[in-house]
Amino acid sequence: TEIYTLSLHDALPILQELRQEVRGLRSENESLQTTFSALSTPPTMATNTPEPSTPQRSVMTDPFVFDGNKSLFPQWKGLMEEKLDVDGWRYPREKDRIAYISGRLGPIPAGQVEPWKKRCRSSPTDYTTENLFEYLEGLFGDPQKAERASQKLRYMRQNSRPFAEYLVEFNQTLSDAGGFDWEDTIKITMLRPTLHPKLQEALVTAPGKNTFREYTELAALYWDRLQVIMQRNQRRNQPPLVNTPTRSQQPTPASNLTPERSEERRVGKECRS
Repeated sequence: TEIYTLSLHDALPILQELRQEVRGLRSENESLQTTFSALSTPPTMATNTPEPSTPQRSVMTDPFVFDGNKSLFPQWKGLMEEKLDVDGWRYPREKDRIAYISGRLGPIPAGQVEPWKKRCRSSPTDYTTENLFEYLEGLFGDPQKAERASQKLRYMRQNSRPFAEYLVEFNQTLSDAGGFDWEDTIKITMLRPTLHPKLQEALVTAPGKNTFREYTELAALYWDRLQVIMQRNQRRNQPPLVNTPTRSQQPTPASNLTPERSEERRVGKECRS
């Protein structure tokens, strides 16, 4: 028992040393693993660089350059107003908008606008796109257009034209007369007497429509049906074709000569020869 006790007493220091060596080896192993991981994975640096933004593009192309042709002024003005509406972010200031409008003018109209620009440039309340368009309207607009359109609405007629084609002209004339915003009942009243007589008759018994658009859609439908009926009646009223025999098909008239008479004529011819 004494010998066994002494052996355990002597072994305790050895076990403590072994434990310390194991701890040291474990710590060294963890340190090596950390170093190896740092070497195999390159360090990443966080950056706050923003991603490049996609540049905003214009919705419309530039309208054509206005050369002073008065017949093209309404179309040019409408395109310019739409361009400044949808792509106005490119021209945030009134000066920018006026400069853009000036850039879409030819030499002659640009020269005519220059006096207005000199007079109004120093006044922010006067130097506006609205006032510029009003000035251009006075130069190139048609002050009698509304009056002529109103008169045309009174005498224009569809006649035999396709309804869709006629409706385009009617709507344009109505717009020129300032009636685009009129009540639907007024516009229907203006359109009805200008239609083809048969179309007017068909629409009398048609179900009532409250809006001008519904009325014109129904009129287009009835016009297509009338066209089918009129074409069918036209084919029905055509006289039947008679096959006239050609000259080669016409029968040769039968001769009234008897065989004896024919023989006498033959002999007479031989004698004369």
